[in-house]
Order: sequence, then C-alpha cells, then structure tokens
Amino acid sequence: MSLPVPSLVDIDRALSSAEGLRFDAGLEARYEADLGGARSRRMAQAALALAVVWAVVPLYDAWLVADVLPLSIFVHLCVVVPFGLATARMIAQGAAPSVREWLSAGTILIAVAAILAVQTSSEAPSAIHHHWLAALPILYGNVVMRPRAVPATVASAVALVLYGAALGLGSVPAAVAVVATVNMAATVVFTLIAGHLSERELRRAWLSKLRSEVTAHRLTHRNDELRQLSHLDTLTGLANRRALDTRLDELALWSKAQGQPVAVMMIDVDHFKQFNDRYGHPEGDRCLVQVARAACEQVRRKDDLIGRFGGEEFLVLLPGAELAVATRVAERIRRAVEGLEIAHAGSLGGVVTVSIGCMAGVVDDDWTIEDCLRAADGALYAAKRRGRNRVCPPVVVPSGAEIGDEFATGEPTRLVPAA
Repeated sequence: MSLPVPSLVDIDRALSSAEGLRFDAGLEARYEADLGGARSRRMAQAALALAVVWAVVPLYDAWLVADVLPLSIFVHLCVVVPFGLATARMIAQGAAPSVREWLSAGTILIAVAAILAVQTSSEAPSAIHHHWLAALPILYGNVVMRPRAVPATVASAVALVLYGAALGLGSVPAAVAVVATVNMAATVVFTLIAGHLSERELRRAWLSKLRSEVTAHRLTHRNDELRQLSHLDTLTGLANRRALDTRLDELALWSKAQGQPVAVMMIDVDHFKQFNDRYGHPEGDRCLVQVARAACEQVRRKDDLIGRFGGEEFLVLLPGAELAVATRVAERIRRAVEGLEIAHAGSLGGVVTVSIGCMAGVVDDDWTIEDCLRAADGALYAAKRRGRNRVCPPVVVPSGAEIGDEFATGEPTRLVPAA
C-alpha cells in the first residue's frame, strides 16, 4: 500500500524540532518505509557480529576467572550467543520495528548481565578486573547496533543498575567500585548521546531529501496540471486547438508508418450566429457546452479525440477508422444533438442541430493530414449547402484552398473513396 505524500508543513515542523528523534505517525511510517529495510539489515548484521565475537569471551574468562569457567561457557555460549543469533534471524526475517528495537536493546542488556554474573561468582583475585568488560556491550550496542532512544535508554539504565549492584555485592574495593560505576555511567551517557546525534542527523538528512522530493513532485504535478489545462478548451472542457494540432501531427506519423487510416469529422452548429443574436452569448455558451457533451458521449474509444476547433466548430479524430465507421459515429452525434431539443427559432426544425463533414484516408507522400482536414471541411460545407442537419461524405477540394474556404457553391464534383 502506497503511503500519502507528506505535506511540506509537516516536514518543516519536523526539521525545526530540537529533539528530532520521533515524527508524527504519518512521517514515522514514511521514514520506516524508506529506511526501515536498510536499518533492519544493519541491526541484524550487528547482532550476528556480536554473537560471533561473544563466542570467544570464554577464552578471556579462562585467563581471568578460571574458577568459574563452566559458568562462563554456559552464560556466554548457551545464553548470549544464541540470543544474538536469534535476534539477528528475527530482524532479518522482518520483525516489526518495535520488536526489532527491543530485541537489539535486549541483546545489549543480556551481554552485560552475563559478564556481571561471571564476575560476581568468581573468587579469583583477578576477578576484580573482570567487570571492565561490561562496558563493551554498552559501547557496541549504543554506537553500532544503535536501537531507538527509548529501548536503548531503558536497556542502558538497567545495565548500569546491575553494574552498580554487582560491584557492591562483589569484592571490589569501594573506591574502585565508585570510580568504575562513574565510568560506566559516563559510558552510558556518552554512547546514548552519540546514538542520539547519529539518529537525529540521519533523520534530518532524510527529511531534507524528502522535502526536495515532495517539492519536485508538486512542481511536476503542477506542471502536468498546467500542461493539461493548456490543452483544454476552457468553455467545453474538450481538447482545444493546440491539443488537436498536436494529435493531428501524431496521427499523421502513425498513419504513414502503420498504413492505417485516420478518420476526421468536422462538426458545425447550424445557424449559431442567429442563435447568439436571438438568445444572447451566455445562452450560446450553454448551448455549446451541451452540444460538446452530447458529441463527446458518442465518441467512445479511448484513442478517439474530440475537441473544439474554433467558435462553434468541433473536430473529431478517429485513428484506425474507415469512412463507414466515421459516418456512423457522425450520425450518432447528429441525432444526439438534435435529441437535446435546445430551442432555436432560427433553425428549420426549431431546435439546435449540427452539420458534419467526414473524411477517412491513409496518410502517405501524396495524401497529407491537411488534405484529410480540407476534405472533411469541404464535406461540411456540402452538408450546409444541402440543407444542414446532416452528415456528408468527402468532396474534392481545389488545390490551394484553405480550410474553411467556401470554395464551391454547387454540388460536389465527386466523392473521395474511403481508404
């Protein structure tokens, strides 16, 4: 499931936070989604490394506290090492974030407890030096494994309490016990601070990167919106002339490369000037919107495009369609518009109607997309000359004539055959 894009306000608020070790729920979920996998791999590797290294601790104990070597072998090889391996496995297999953090902190605490258990059980004179080893899990855990602040603090605090208790119960001289406890407390504080700073810098770096990504995403999205708006007619919501010109160029290349026909329909609202003069421009705009909607509903394929060509004219592009197909679609559009029954006293039938000219052909070296448009435009004017509210096939357009020119007043000389 994709997470929602955070707001810049939330990101800036998190960046300004002095503590910076915890985000709100949304940002925290995104942080875990982005970096949780890498964090889990690092912590699993750290737990595995600790388990491997801890397997040699009994060799150290054999030299320093040989009288309790069996206990040392048991607590280190049968407790700490298996726990570290289990922690590494569970984290690597995708343990929940909270479980991952507490398992890592637990590994630290168990390693410290194992050292102290051996130290307090030994009666060897050299045992008074054994407790210094307890600082190593704290250093490794808080700096390398680096669980989150709460688990790390809890595990370190409990370890410090156990450490002080072990020295108080053992044969360590009081002065040494005090100094050792202060040193251990300093180790705990300094490593927690180091972990805090490291985690905070990591989070701030991630926030800065996320802010850049969100800003870029919004700019891209905004540019896409602007680009889309620049290709839409503001009145009808259909493609505008720019979008139609772009699509015509694309279809010309496609038709020539694939040898497939392109069908073009030119639609014009009959007697629209009289409609505007009689009912006013606001009603004229509403009329165009309704005509556009009715025509759009009849253009059903996803690759087809209908747009406002200019004024009361619309253009329909049907890639891959023969003339017969275009004629059927045009007739559906004509009937749909007539069926709106928009009152028009200046029209022959008393309602708003449209005239449609159709053309279809394959673009090649001798037949351009402009020729196709010109032929459809000629068919449109033929439909108007024949009484309007009708669909007409293509006619031949004299060379050099421009689209929209009323270049003929009589009947068309011949039909252009369908591609």
